[in-house]
Amino acid sequence: MSKPSASELSRGQKTTFALVVFLFAFWGTVIWMYNFILPQFLNFFNFDEPTTVLVLSLIGAVNFVLAIPAALFHRRIGYKFGILFALSVIAFSSFLLYLAIVQHGYGYFLAAIIGLGAGWALLETSINPLAVEAGDGKTAIWRLNVAQTFYAVGLLVGYYLAGWLINFHYNLSVGAMAQWVSRPYCLIGLGVILLAYFIEQIRLPAFATARADPSSSLREEFRSLLTDKRFLFAAAALCAYCLVINIVWVSDFRYRRFALTDPGFGTFGGTLFLFAVGRLVGCGLMRRIAPRRLLQWCVGLSLMAIVVSSAVGGMTGYVSLASVTLFAAIIYPTVFGDAIRRMGGRTKLASGLLVTAVGLGSALGPVIVGPALTVWNVRIVLLLAVLPLAVILAYALMRRE
Repeated sequence: MSKPSASELSRGQKTTFALVVFLFAFWGTVIWMYNFILPQFLNFFNFDEPTTVLVLSLIGAVNFVLAIPAALFHRRIGYKFGILFALSVIAFSSFLLYLAIVQHGYGYFLAAIIGLGAGWALLETSINPLAVEAGDGKTAIWRLNVAQTFYAVGLLVGYYLAGWLINFHYNLSVGAMAQWVSRPYCLIGLGVILLAYFIEQIRLPAFATARADPSSSLREEFRSLLTDKRFLFAAAALCAYCLVINIVWVSDFRYRRFALTDPGFGTFGGTLFLFAVGRLVGCGLMRRIAPRRLLQWCVGLSLMAIVVSSAVGGMTGYVSLASVTLFAAIIYPTVFGDAIRRMGGRTKLASGLLVTAVGLGSALGPVIVGPALTVWNVRIVLLLAVLPLAVILAYALMRRE
């Protein structure tokens, strides 16, 4: 088979990147609708506090457990078929979530959450490296930041869609409300099936469909990654980022409620807007500032803002807390892209190990922050973010070999 021409390769890369951008926006919308509607489901099943904490951390835990199997799956069959399988799992889980409410089935509900976590693991381990590989290696980190900006836009869309669903029939009983907000998941399931059909029709370049070289040793790939100190440090930084963002976002409502004279000031939608703006501005700055240098500044400013927010309180403290979301927005895609952009044939497995670290941080967040807020003042809880931010800053300051 002849090699593709430069123009064909360029078109293939653009098609792949457009697909990745759309999938980031789609997944951001779906996951934040779930996050915002979840309290309605928790009320419906009348979970006790330990079970609530378990449910809140379950998607992250599934992501932690299944990220490496997902990476091995992509390694075996290629990114494209991995994405199609991920969408199939998400569609099935969406139908299952509706069935759980209609049948009042606790087991169905847990199975649906596990399915969403599995879909997340499959998507995270495919679309992040696809964004990195869909173009020039010199702009790989910038490209992943651009793609992840659409994930932030998806969060905003999901937040306001979920808010509209809840507010439209806010006076319904707990059972009726749970059924009302679960109905759109049938439409989501059908839409995901249609999306999978269209993706299957798209012709993607070889790097999006290629399987692992049969002569490559999986054991050697594992060994080389697990002995790579820089790579392991990147994984630790991503885990730390998930802890930071969880601490900041969970503390946001408590801070507005207890540390401001006007507890009605601001909404979480404003926080998500800052998150999207932070990624958009970060993409612009990366055209002039090296990604690693920008990462150093953003982490340093986040660390300073956390300290100010904890020490000062009031409106000044809240503005400082909100600014952490703005500054920290580029951390995830910048660290992820920096860690995998030169991995070559190890990219799929490296992505799996990084997403494992992300899943660990996402699962630990609710377990740590929820109980801490019941014991300590929110301004004290915010100090829990100092150590993980220090880990990220240490990674950003690492000297290149």
